[in-house]
Amino acid sequence: MKEPQLTPLDPDVKSRLMEIVGEKNALTSEEAIAPYISEWRGRYGGKTGLVLRPGNTREVASILQV
Repeated sequence: MKEPQLTPLDPDVKSRLMEIVGEKNALTSEEAIAPYISEWRGRYGGKTGLVLRPGNTREVASILQV
């Protein structure tokens, strides 16, 4: 089975998303992202270049608008 390719996130979109949650809550390093892309059994994993950790519903709404 061929592994799916990760589509690069548009730099402008990434910047806008990171601005919403702040750099501290926008994870971009592989080490920081790793816990967010695997499930507890280790059977399934994901790929992403960005994990956002919004702190409130306003930030969630702003992320969804982008």
